[in-house]
Amino acid sequence: MSQAAFGRKYGLGSSSMVNQYLKARRTLGLLAGVKFATGMGVDLRAISPRLADELELALKALPQAQASAAQSSEYARVQCVDMQLQANKQGYKATPLGASGAFIAFRHDWLKTKCLVSARLLAVQVNDDGMKPTVASGDLVVINTADRKLDDAVVFAVNYEGDLRIRRLVRDAGTWWLYCDNPDAQRFPKKQFIAKHCYILGRVVHRQSETI
Repeated sequence: MSQAAFGRKYGLGSSSMVNQYLKARRTLGLLAGVKFATGMGVDLRAISPRLADELELALKALPQAQASAAQSSEYARVQCVDMQLQANKQGYKATPLGASGAFIAFRHDWLKTKCLVSARLLAVQVNDDGMKPTVASGDLVVINTADRKLDDAVVFAVNYEGDLRIRRLVRDAGTWWLYCDNPDAQRFPKKQFIAKHCYILGRVVHRQSETI
C-alpha cells in the first residue's frame, strides 16, 4: 500500500503527512499513533510505549470509559465487506456489506491461538457454489489478508480475472491449480493458477454458514 493510500484509508492525511510521521519530522500524537497501529495490525505499544502509557492513564482517569473498554475488549470485530476487483490488478476496494455495516465477532484469545490479527481479517460473501458442500453461495468466509503464501490443498479467496472466487489451491505436476469441492466438474472445472491473471487475496480461516 502506498503512503497516500495508507493516509486516506486510516485518516492520516496526505502522503506527505504520512512521510513526515515516518521520518520523525512530525510529532506522533496519541490519535495518529492509534491510527498507525490499526493500519499495521499491531498493538500501540509496538509503535510507541510512551503513547501506550498515555492511553492507559487516560482510560484510568475515565472510569466509565475504562468499564466500557473492559466489556468490549473480550471480542474483536471483523468487518463484512464487498470486495471490488479488477482483472489483472492485485489491489481491491473493500466497502461495508449492507447498510448496517455487518461484522463477525471473535474472541481475542481465539485469534491469538490462531496467530491472527483482527485488523488483517475481512469477511466476504461466497458468490457461487463452486466450493459446495464445504461452503455454499451466500455463506460468509473470513480471509486473512496477511497470508497470501501459496499452500497445497488450502482454501483461498482469489481474484480470478476480476471475479472473487473461493477455491482450493492444489499443486499437481509442478503446476498450481484452482480446484472446486463441488463434484460437478462440468459446471465447476479446475482452473490453472496463472499469476498474471490470478491474485491471492487471503487465506480462508473461518466459515459461517446457514446451510444445514
